[in-house]
Amino acid sequence: MTTLAMSAHRRLMREEEPEWIVWSLVILMLVVGLLVRNGVEGRTQSFSANGVSLRYPDTWTNRTETGQLFYAADFLSSAQFPTAVMVRQVPVAEVGRNLTTLSDIAMAWSTRQGRDLLAYRTINVEQTTVDGQEAVRVEYAYVPQATTGGSVPVVALAQGFLIRQGDTLTIITLAANANLFEAENGTWQAILASIDVQ
Repeated sequence: MTTLAMSAHRRLMREEEPEWIVWSLVILMLVVGLLVRNGVEGRTQSFSANGVSLRYPDTWTNRTETGQLFYAADFLSSAQFPTAVMVRQVPVAEVGRNLTTLSDIAMAWSTRQGRDLLAYRTINVEQTTVDGQEAVRVEYAYVPQATTGGSVPVVALAQGFLIRQGDTLTIITLAANANLFEAENGTWQAILASIDVQ
């Protein structure tokens, strides 16, 4: 190698930044990005009324819906059917007469849903607990009413958690476009973990 080539090679080596600096900057930027994402995604809003409280993502919109004690949805999730959480309370007697067990109430409620919702299908019914209280989880599918004229119908998946509080039935529903429901599992788990029923 000529003296001139060696001199150029040394100058080039001095001008290049050491590799460890580049890797350190990449790692630092990844950590900062994760912290910012977790800070934004982890923020929640709270709902509390009639002995029921829960937290839901801060980015969701809370609005009044007929027949609902509470309704909040992620209107950016799906134009046809947004991901949502709903809370409704009805008298047990309104669901059916002479119902003694929560399982009987859940079956009567499911039958009623079949009359009210288009193409309603029960997928699964199981005993569970919500906030340490006995509950029944009813998983179902249906076709929601079209939100825009001429739109192609979508299938919605939902889980209704039924909790009896004396003569009142509290129903907490998690619902989404069937194509998105599984992807929302983390959101569902966070909402369920936040529920407090008095």
